[in-house]
Amino acid sequence: IRSKFIHPSPGFCEHGHRILFKVATAESEIPTPAPPNRQLVALEALKIRSSRFLFIADFFGFLGFNTRMMVQGWVVLELTHSDGWVGLAAGLPTIPVIALAMFGGAITDRFNRRVIQMWSFTLLAITGFLTGILIDTDVIQLWHILVIAFPVAVVTTLRMTAGAGLVVDIVGRERVFGANAVSTAVTNIGRFAGPAIGGWILAQYRADKAF
Repeated sequence: IRSKFIHPSPGFCEHGHRILFKVATAESEIPTPAPPNRQLVALEALKIRSSRFLFIADFFGFLGFNTRMMVQGWVVLELTHSDGWVGLAAGLPTIPVIALAMFGGAITDRFNRRVIQMWSFTLLAITGFLTGILIDTDVIQLWHILVIAFPVAVVTTLRMTAGAGLVVDIVGRERVFGANAVSTAVTNIGRFAGPAIGGWILAQYRADKAF
């Protein structure tokens, strides 16, 4: 217990001996809180059933998107034999992404985020199926890929924005930091594994199988 002397001069007891007065400071009465276990913060979000489903959906969403982008680059290279077109085909769809970056949150706040997620995955599946048919029938052209890439970029941006808001709706603000940590890990795994799966599909099958 921390203490201090509060009397500048000594006092005397009834027997004539000097005594010193001591009082406990207020700091001794306040218990020190235990430090939080930061290693378990991210696991708190996984205790919620809906958040686990959301993270699984995000994982397969990023996995499929990165697989698609890798195979799409290969298809563009086979069509044009130009690495410049490969870069443009991957970069041009980012134009709507930049435009939606400022308004994506306002758009998703006006609608049901779960509905946006479901329709986004549905539209991505439709565009992927359409691309696969064009490749399988050998009628695919460069302009097909460029035209399809724009709605894919728009839908993906809205899906990511709605997903970020949906995380807060599901886990709450007190668990949002742990949920963001899990979401980041899931995203990075999808970005790493997607191109690897795309390369394996190209080595074993045709490009249309990836879509």
